[in-house]
Amino acid sequence: MMRKEIKKKLLLTFSYIALFSLFVISFPEYNAVFSNDDPKKPHVSLLSVKYGAGIVTIYFEPLLNVNLRYRIYRSQSLIKDDASLNEATLVSEISKYELPFNDTPGTDGKYNYLITIVEKEIEHIVFIPFQNMNINPIDYSPFPQMVESIEIKPGSEESVEISFKPVNPDSTYFLYRSNEIIDEITQHDFNETTKHELIGTTKGEDAHFTITLEENIPYFFAITVKNRKDVLNEIVFPGRNMTDGPYIFEKKAKTTAEVIMVTNQKLIDDNLKDNFYRADYLKTLDGFIPILKKENLTAAEKAVIHFYMGQSHYYLGNYKEAIKYFILSKEATKYKNMSEIWIDRSLAKTRG
Repeated sequence: MMRKEIKKKLLLTFSYIALFSLFVISFPEYNAVFSNDDPKKPHVSLLSVKYGAGIVTIYFEPLLNVNLRYRIYRSQSLIKDDASLNEATLVSEISKYELPFNDTPGTDGKYNYLITIVEKEIEHIVFIPFQNMNINPIDYSPFPQMVESIEIKPGSEESVEISFKPVNPDSTYFLYRSNEIIDEITQHDFNETTKHELIGTTKGEDAHFTITLEENIPYFFAITVKNRKDVLNEIVFPGRNMTDGPYIFEKKAKTTAEVIMVTNQKLIDDNLKDNFYRADYLKTLDGFIPILKKENLTAAEKAVIHFYMGQSHYYLGNYKEAIKYFILSKEATKYKNMSEIWIDRSLAKTRG
């Protein structure tokens, strides 16, 4: 039985040696890693580097000596020799009792790590792939930070503009709406319990939403964020990423000019619909005369009236009168070409 166990261990050892030799042959660029290093130098083994929820978790097999300290280095390039180690950042010096160690680099990027041992103020530095250094860089993105504030401004007649300052252009932002205070975000759709609803998503520098609201209804808004590694921050904080009070929407009152413009246009449209399109050209002319006397007519409104008065005179056989109104309608660029065509037609009629 003992012989079988010894034989099994020997086979396992030879397998590890074969795999390691294959690695060195397959990746000759790492041969230099072992140059000028004493293989008897103490080093950690089985380094594990994992990402989760904005944190890099580092674990390795420490040595038995409890008095040893361990230095953790980080770099955005492979730490494979003294030169690259000098460029790396010393993250921390820890004891075995502080494992696993959590690192938060702070900025998006791909990171490599190296672990060295400190014994009585002497640092033992070796570069051994998969033992005290990672070969494949860890893709890191910080835990997404909530937005600092939400600003709401009236937009068009029935909409508002909701804007904020993005914390990270690589993040995705979600806008929620509710008629009650939003205590927490629980899911990305309408929730019967909290009554909040996801109504918009944006990414990067496009830090605003345009939404339509109903009048005289209280609204609460919250914005949550997800980083590029799909880690969500759904914490809500009034006055920061959630409105600290209800927003009640009121339609923007129209200015006097807007009211006048709508009123004049309606008078013109009604006259065309009720008279011109029914071929009642005398009533069309009678309907436009009082509108032309209004002092607040715009140039565009005058042009359309003159054009249809010209057509009305044309169909009534008053070709010279028609020419007069077509000339007046040419003052607006929109009717210039059409008016010239109708002037030519009217002139042709006057010549017999």
